[in-house]
Amino acid sequence: MSSTTSLHEASNVESSLVSSMMDTPQQSPVPDMDDLRLPPLPSDIPDDYGSTTNLAEPQPRRSREGVDTVAPPQPSSSTNLPLPMNSRPPEPTPNNSKPRREAQPLTLEETQVAMDLSFAVVNELYNLSSAWNIRRTLLVAAKNFINLETIRSLIQESVIDANTSDTAVAGYIKQIQDSAVPTPEQLRAWPAPLTDDEKEALRRKARALLIERGLPPALTGVMGNAASREALGRVFDALQMENVARGLMWGLLVQGVRVVCQ
Repeated sequence: MSSTTSLHEASNVESSLVSSMMDTPQQSPVPDMDDLRLPPLPSDIPDDYGSTTNLAEPQPRRSREGVDTVAPPQPSSSTNLPLPMNSRPPEPTPNNSKPRREAQPLTLEETQVAMDLSFAVVNELYNLSSAWNIRRTLLVAAKNFINLETIRSLIQESVIDANTSDTAVAGYIKQIQDSAVPTPEQLRAWPAPLTDDEKEALRRKARALLIERGLPPALTGVMGNAASREALGRVFDALQMENVARGLMWGLLVQGVRVVCQ
C-alpha cells in the first residue's frame, strides 16, 4: 500500500514539473561574445581614439578567453563617416565686382552751357580784332537761332563718344607712355632734333593753317575774313610765349581732371 502511494506521489511531482516547464516562456539564446565589438582596455586606448581617422580602423575585441582579436575591416564609405566638429562647408566667394556705370548722355542744359561758353570765347576772340560792333551784335543774335538738339547730338558723337571710348582712352595712354618713358628702340626711331631754321619754317606753316582752317566758314563769313585772320593771328602769336602756353595747358588739364573726378 505504501509503495503504491509513493509511486502515485512521484508521478504527480513529475507531471507538475512538466506542466511548470510548459508554462514558463522560452528565454532568448545567449549572444555570441565573439561578435561583440567592445572598446579596448583603458591602457590600450590611444590619444586620438574616437577621431575620424580611427573610425575606419578595426578595433581589437575581447574574446571570452581574454585574448585580443582584431575584427576584419568593414567596408565603409566616405559618406558614412561623420565630419569633424570644426569642419565647415566652403562658403561661396562673394562677387565684389561693381557693375560698370553707364555714362549719361549730354543733356540740353549742359549743351546750353557749352554753347554760352563757346560764344563767349568767340566774342572775346573778335574783340582782339578790328571787327565792327554790328558784326558782334549779329553773332550774339545768331545764338538764338541755333537748334540745341542738333548741337547736342554733334557734341555727343564727335567729341564725347569719340574721345571717351575704350579704344580712344587706350590710345591716349599708349601715347603718354611712349612719350614719357620710351624704350631704347623707340628712342632710336625718333627723328633728329630740329634746327632753328626748321623750327621757324614749321612755325610759319602752323600759323598759316590756323588762320585758314581755325574757324568754320560760316562764322568767317559773318564776322569777315580780315577780322577772322587778324584775331587768329594774334592768338597764335600769344601762344608762342612759353608762360602763356604753359598756363593754358595747365588750366585745361586741371579742368579735365576735375570733370573726371566729379
